[in-house]
Amino acid sequence: MTDDNEELCAADLIGRRLLKVTTALLHYADDEPSLVHLWLHLDGLGPVLFHTPSTGLRLLLDEPHGPYAVEGPAPDAEVRTSPLTGRKA
Repeated sequence: MTDDNEELCAADLIGRRLLKVTTALLHYADDEPSLVHLWLHLDGLGPVLFHTPSTGLRLLLDEPHGPYAVEGPAPDAEVRTSPLTGRKA
């Protein structure tokens, strides 16, 4: 296990078992929700945030957060997180 907010590289994920996926979706008015954040929960690492600032990709150890309101021109927009669980075929 490593420290929260520690930056990882893709090689750190190789060979890890995927336990769960958590998404954060932006919900605004009648629009379809859009993906804001994605966490992969990996055995031996914990939750890894896939963050896409600008045109890059950062992998950070970070716990998913609860829902929050979006500030700015869309005061009724909200970001909600929810875990996705897989099922065996």
